[in-house]
Amino acid sequence: MDKAVLKVKKTFAPRNPKELLAEAQKEAGRFLNSQENGKLRALNKHEYSISAAMMEYVKDVGYAGFLTHVHTLEPRVRDQVLAHIQGEKELRMEVKSIEEIRRQFENQIAALIVRDSGKYLVRIDDNVQIYDDNTLPESMRGKLGMLKLVDAGFFLSDVGCRVNDEVFVVKVDEEQV
Repeated sequence: MDKAVLKVKKTFAPRNPKELLAEAQKEAGRFLNSQENGKLRALNKHEYSISAAMMEYVKDVGYAGFLTHVHTLEPRVRDQVLAHIQGEKELRMEVKSIEEIRRQFENQIAALIVRDSGKYLVRIDDNVQIYDDNTLPESMRGKLGMLKLVDAGFFLSDVGCRVNDEVFVVKVDEEQV
């Protein structure tokens, strides 16, 4: 019993100053990191909100002033910013096209076309038809022909997309459905 009490006393003996300082340093470090991370997250939220408001302003009434400012920048920076503006416009148009094709696809309005052994399985809504090159409807034939010319994963506005070598999604006029 006495040996057990001695062992317990050694285990729970008061810590020496070096141990106290080491533990306090770890705890203080964790506390400071935690506080810094929390404040940085709060700061990022504010900066994001401000940036969003600035973007809305620039896209609305401040766009002309922004372009004036861009043209005062050094040529290299100006050209980069103008290239980004042009790229953003082009991507917005592509996204809009993709969203429309995806909406039609999800609503089963777009034609899902699967090329299989020289035939085309075409599904629009629950209607499935099998066509060959001669019987494929003219409205789909031209769009499918354009999609065959592009690489897999490519979208064409108002046409559709080529998913892979055999699968195509073709946008159809909703009044044709």
